[in-house]
Amino acid sequence: MKRQIIASILVFTFILSGVVAFANKTSATEKYSTVASIDIKTLDAYYKKDTLMLPLRKIAEDVLEYELTWNGEEKSVEIYKGAQWTKITIDKNSYFFARVAPFELSKAPELTNSLTYVPMEFFSEVLKYNISLEGDTLIIKEPSQEIEKIIFNGFIKDIDENAKRVLVLGNGTNEHSNYIWLTKTEESEIVNTKGENIPFENLKIGTKVIVTMPEMVAMSYPAQGALVKIVVLEEESFEVGTKEIKNEENNVIINYPEVKGIKKQLTQDYLNQRIEKFANSIGENDLYKDLDLNYEITLIDDNKISFLFKGKFKIDGFEEEKYLVKSLNLDLNSTNEINFENYFKEDEASQEKLHEILDKAAKENGLEGFEAEGVFIYFWEGNVVVYYWPLDDSVEMPVELYIPIEEIEDIINDNFGEHPII
Repeated sequence: MKRQIIASILVFTFILSGVVAFANKTSATEKYSTVASIDIKTLDAYYKKDTLMLPLRKIAEDVLEYELTWNGEEKSVEIYKGAQWTKITIDKNSYFFARVAPFELSKAPELTNSLTYVPMEFFSEVLKYNISLEGDTLIIKEPSQEIEKIIFNGFIKDIDENAKRVLVLGNGTNEHSNYIWLTKTEESEIVNTKGENIPFENLKIGTKVIVTMPEMVAMSYPAQGALVKIVVLEEESFEVGTKEIKNEENNVIINYPEVKGIKKQLTQDYLNQRIEKFANSIGENDLYKDLDLNYEITLIDDNKISFLFKGKFKIDGFEEEKYLVKSLNLDLNSTNEINFENYFKEDEASQEKLHEILDKAAKENGLEGFEAEGVFIYFWEGNVVVYYWPLDDSVEMPVELYIPIEEIEDIINDNFGEHPII
């Protein structure tokens, strides 16, 4: 004989003279357990036309146990709990949740009697609780939907030691990729593939990682959120450090990368030789005066590494500064350079398709078509970025065309020569 036992445990905690009742209740007949029942008369809630405006701190902090931080200069509030993080700004009807683009609710957040108020649907549409009004009682139930767990492969692009955060860029190999600052919290998990804990201080720029996205992120660029989980791919990773070239005669400073920790020492040596040769070719060019050149890593995946260099310089006889943009892409298998000329197949059909794609992309960027004197590439997530200086002397920065690699897989090369032998 089957026996069915339905156990219900109801715990009431009264706050503000018995105003707020919390319930941790499990029932076979309820879909969501009740978190709180609140008499709205005690909240100083009010209606703005047809929208019920609720005090944010009294509910999010006192009831739902979020932490709130007020920024008086921005008139904004940061709201976070564990891996969840979002931000609102007074009088700005713009809200966001996870990777969803900013959206509007019925009303913007507003200040009333020095308290921040939000529309009732903020708690359902942003914080994802099941919220309803029954008479004068506000019913809040546990989150109303299962949050999709988003995981992507990428690499650590930068580290902020003081703020305990890392900048991670996706490598384009996953459907979900991202570019995001992740801040370490007490709940953050940083492990290797064996599940062993890794101290935050051991993370290095260039390290390959698998990232679990936070449920809430700031829709800035890069995005921002709490660090939920990072799996460090130790066996596949290497570090990228920085070296410097100075040419005091021309007042030139060039920061350039150095790879460290590659398992094959010969491969590491050849990569660094190519990088240093590239940097020296710029530093020894007498055209560049007062040059301050820095770089960023735009991609690290299993087969290649891509660097983008940017800076400003002067030319003798001209007062205005000029922009310098250069890139260096290296094949990790052969250590050879990947450029516009060898990345795409040379047969007539491939070249015809390539120029059709570039011409279309240029027109979508407001240009008449694809016309260039010199063409270069770098890689960003799942794109090859084709950049060039158009035939217009007044243009200060190059045109950049982002071409999804999945759209051109049939016209690109995957072999860039043999690895050098001692």
